[in-house]
Amino acid sequence: MVPSVLLFSLYLLAERSGSKFHGTLFLSGNDGSLLAILGVLLAALVVAVAALVAWNLVRAVRHSSLGRQCPGCHGTDIRPSWPKGWMDKLMEFCSCVPYRCRACRLRHYRFRQSGDPAVAEREDPARASVLPVSPPPPPPLSNDRLGAAPLFAIDSNALPWEERFNEKLGRALFRKNLIIDPDTGMEVRLVRYPSGVVNPRHTHPCAHGMYVLEGQLFTHAGVYGPGSFVWFPEGSVMEHGSANGQDVTVLFITNKPFHIHYR
Repeated sequence: MVPSVLLFSLYLLAERSGSKFHGTLFLSGNDGSLLAILGVLLAALVVAVAALVAWNLVRAVRHSSLGRQCPGCHGTDIRPSWPKGWMDKLMEFCSCVPYRCRACRLRHYRFRQSGDPAVAEREDPARASVLPVSPPPPPPLSNDRLGAAPLFAIDSNALPWEERFNEKLGRALFRKNLIIDPDTGMEVRLVRYPSGVVNPRHTHPCAHGMYVLEGQLFTHAGVYGPGSFVWFPEGSVMEHGSANGQDVTVLFITNKPFHIHYR
């Protein structure tokens, strides 16, 4: 971005002055004022970039203090993310590396630590392949020591609604991902259909259920209010969405990986 601004500004300067580059650029008085404006713009860019880096560093301190938890959904399924642009390069210079949560897809920075897979993979891909992506889970907390899995809890009220535009509908749906089982593909999420949005005839390669929390859920088989649980068998042709001119919010559950196929 910054090199592009520089080149464009120099082009304007050359066009205005009508001068050519013969080893030295000769500037008139007016051109000197233009160069001063260019200097102010460059200084503003440097200050803006420095402020953005400082903001990311402050957030990186907070993110690093969370251990293996995502700062958005507080899940533990986070993975190193490959650098994508100049900001990632600057943050790497400041000893920060990017991560992405596989549950809510939030991308964030953390301070580099010894044995960090994100750094190892960039420096030595062969070595990174044998490094664990995440540390082993802590031993389960159980008074009777039966080996039960550790408790997982999430505050869904603290999660932001993720807007997902649907090309088939020409409208956006909203969701909050709560958990995805990496072994079975089972998903649990909150889904909100805005008023008037109905997903037309479609099928899924999985079964899924909807527990109505707010509003009226419209389906091809009827309308269901709060407290209703509706189960859609795998492969069945279905329609569902909001009814009666109001948003509907449901707890959405699948039994395996979720995909949608419109008829």
